[in-house]
Amino acid sequence: MTLQEYKIAKYPFEEYLKEIHSKNYMGTDDDMPDNFDDFLGNLEGEDYIEHGNAFTKLLLDLINTTAEQEMIEKIRKEITVIFSGEEKDLQDLLNAPSLKVDKK
Repeated sequence: MTLQEYKIAKYPFEEYLKEIHSKNYMGTDDDMPDNFDDFLGNLEGEDYIEHGNAFTKLLLDLINTTAEQEMIEKIRKEITVIFSGEEKDLQDLLNAPSLKVDKK
């Protein structure tokens, strides 16, 4: 799922657990909800903590990725404005004589 899908989900952690369950599920679609309930019933406290930690890491990764993409888009727009609306490739800008970057 994407970050946006988790945001609109009523119970995001449950959706995550459904994903975990579905990866190992072998059966019919009709039996899946009952099998998921059995899956939840068989989890120990330590399993919930492990899945909770993995879910938290996944969300943080999704948040960081989204923030990075938003920052890149913001920088791209600013560069476009700076260069009077001309689209420039970032690598071309870094290679420009006036913007030589030391690569150490």
